[in-house]
Amino acid sequence: MSPIPFAAGSLKFVITRNQSGLNKLSPIFTMSLEKPMGIKVPIIYGKKRLFNKSANYLLSIDKNCAERDNDNCIGKLRAIDDENRFYLYDNGDNFTKVGS
Repeated sequence: MSPIPFAAGSLKFVITRNQSGLNKLSPIFTMSLEKPMGIKVPIIYGKKRLFNKSANYLLSIDKNCAERDNDNCIGKLRAIDDENRFYLYDNGDNFTKVGS
């Protein structure tokens, strides 16, 4: 995967929250790239995980991904302490155990 070239100019991303129907307790967030004429292309989905004391979200490229073990799962976003700071975890190695 390569980065977006500077020639592409500025990009506009939109984050929407779907909290209707069955998504009341665990809303689904969608980050979309907004193209000209209002066309939105979904990039990443985030789903709030239930039964956690702090805010904890599963990030994936599939809207229906529910497990971290799934290949479509990118990682998780977790609120720390006062919920003004977040940590982003991927499926990589644990940094405390690398080199041991």
